[in-house]
Amino acid sequence: MNALHSGNEQDIESLYNRVAFCGALVTVLIAGTTSVFWVLSVFDSTDPYQHFVPMVDETALTFLIFGVALGFYRKCCYNRKLMFFNRAMLIQVLCIGLLCAIDYAENMPGDLVTF
Repeated sequence: MNALHSGNEQDIESLYNRVAFCGALVTVLIAGTTSVFWVLSVFDSTDPYQHFVPMVDETALTFLIFGVALGFYRKCCYNRKLMFFNRAMLIQVLCIGLLCAIDYAENMPGDLVTF
């Protein structure tokens, strides 16, 4: 009975790893593409008649960092160095979010371009 139970736990663990990796991959691809478009000035933030409203550059950067942290999340349980790296990435996400919240609360139009 224990062998069957441990096999099911390994299958569930493998499923969790795949779901976390797929979520991280999608998040990094979308945020990375958006970040590259912002760097290349593909988005024109001054055009009031845009049909497509892009993701804000801070949001893209935060999602990029979060996607990397999510990708390493399942591996962190077994490696102490990766756990430190993952926590550092999540602290960066929290700091960027806090800075954006402060800018919003003070009605300052701050973004990464004018940082």
